[in-house]
Amino acid sequence: REVKRRRQSDPANIIRQSLDADDPASAVLAALDALHPPHPEYHALRRELKRRLSLDYAAVQPASPRTAVGEATWPDAPAATYAPDVIARLRLNLERWRWLPHRFGTEHVLVNVPAARLRLRDGDSTVLDMTATVGQPEPDWQTPVLSDPIRSVAFFPTWTPTVTIQRREIIPQAREDGGQGLYEKGFDVYRGGRRLDPRDVDWSRARAGQYRIVQRGGPQGALGRVKFVMPNPYYILIHDTNTPEEFDGDERALSHGCVRAEDPGALADAILTRTNGWSSTRASEMIEGRPRSSGVRLRERFPVHIVYFTAWPGESGDVDTFEDLYGRDAELAAALGIDLGEPAVHAAER
Repeated sequence: REVKRRRQSDPANIIRQSLDADDPASAVLAALDALHPPHPEYHALRRELKRRLSLDYAAVQPASPRTAVGEATWPDAPAATYAPDVIARLRLNLERWRWLPHRFGTEHVLVNVPAARLRLRDGDSTVLDMTATVGQPEPDWQTPVLSDPIRSVAFFPTWTPTVTIQRREIIPQAREDGGQGLYEKGFDVYRGGRRLDPRDVDWSRARAGQYRIVQRGGPQGALGRVKFVMPNPYYILIHDTNTPEEFDGDERALSHGCVRAEDPGALADAILTRTNGWSSTRASEMIEGRPRSSGVRLRERFPVHIVYFTAWPGESGDVDTFEDLYGRDAELAAALGIDLGEPAVHAAER
């Protein structure tokens, strides 16, 4: 949708209309400025980059205005006082902002993968800010960057492992224990519409995709007590977990790609209060109550943006940096011709 919107905007026409204004120079500059992402975080990073690249020009002026230029002593211009890798990281993350939709929606969920954090934002206010777990660095499990709305909320949801998860985890484990682990964790196996006890399946001959394997909803379900359904080609969801201790560690790239929310009850309350008019605690009370699978379709879609930023404006005006979980900084730097070891002041934004 964002690509389609941008293609419908003719840059030449934007400049042409600006030239017809009473003050064409100012109009052209304003039109070019309007092409920047409007997000305050983008402009905060630009200001930080400008500050880090600023030079003390007073240090390179002649000692006295009466001194002839040819006789003046010009000291060496001071170099940037910050590490080149920090300068490069700011530039890389400014580029990432340019890929995103210009409008996130007044109310939306924002997940920053390298920070492993989830926020629900309402205008300029952050309503919720919680720890999250994200996809493992292994290529098959990395959490993708995407913008997609939540369309429904499911309580005590079932879980159907993908063919990849079947092949790499479910079936190898079942071969070792004869399906006992699947039975104990509440899995059913289906073939041809017939439900099978996992202990009755010949797992030594099983192939990924041959059976439909479904875990019943409940406290020990892999998706936990609630999931937030976002239809997308990557099968990415936001959901609860049956291993809440994972939020206590520093290493939180643990999932198969989905985002696990530390406080899914608060997230469900916040969303369903805004979209369906629920009371402020109804959803969390359902989660804490007797396990019963049910689903609620949102009356209004709730935007979600999963992003990948290794630099983010901090609350005190500085910049927070995060580990490049998936090694994307080097890949992007190579594509843009940015040297991660040198600041390249002449090419940077000012």
